[in-house]
Amino acid sequence: MKRLGYIIVVLSLLFVASCKRDSQELPTPEKTGYEYLPLKVGQQKVFQIDSIIFNEYTGGIDSLTHFQRRSIIDSYYGDDRQLIYRMLIEERLSDTLPWVEKQMDKVLMNKNYYLYEADNIPTIHLIFPTATGASWNANLLNTKEEHLYFYQEVDRDFEISEMYFPLTLGVLQMDVENLIEKRYTFERYAKDVGFIYREDINLKTDFSGDTLSGYICNWTFLY
Repeated sequence: MKRLGYIIVVLSLLFVASCKRDSQELPTPEKTGYEYLPLKVGQQKVFQIDSIIFNEYTGGIDSLTHFQRRSIIDSYYGDDRQLIYRMLIEERLSDTLPWVEKQMDKVLMNKNYYLYEADNIPTIHLIFPTATGASWNANLLNTKEEHLYFYQEVDRDFEISEMYFPLTLGVLQMDVENLIEKRYTFERYAKDVGFIYREDINLKTDFSGDTLSGYICNWTFLY
């Protein structure tokens, strides 16, 4: 995280310049979008993760459900004096089994963006202010090639698992489809709740469109 601390200040101006916004929706000064990502020590969220896995060698299709708990356990100030939160990731296969620690991630939010670091790779998941059509390079603060995310929806209602959220925003992270593959990733955040839903599709197909291998994975916020 020290490396990240050193480059955040240097790249902040470049980041602001790299963000593109739809000229038809310019955010007002009070419309920041910060309310879509509340962060505090002690915060805990549980997700159900449903996966469908296509096996290219056997032709079989398997379904799997497991659960993930995300807990912000503490915070500290980095070298650039930005507040960084440590997030403990735990998983289990059923609600009768104990949680098993998987990894420790880091997150931070400043006036320009929300950053999530997993496996020492920082990725910019959201930018501020929020505006439909705004896009940004999610890999600006790592060494990977440019990858554009954009706001597909802002301030839209959403219902899932009998829970209704009056204000949410949707981030399209990936949308590629051709004769041999389909890759699609979409995340949704709710006001005063944060991350609530993710759809992740990564499929290899033949020329007729039939699935050969890959997976479909949906994350759903439970509580």
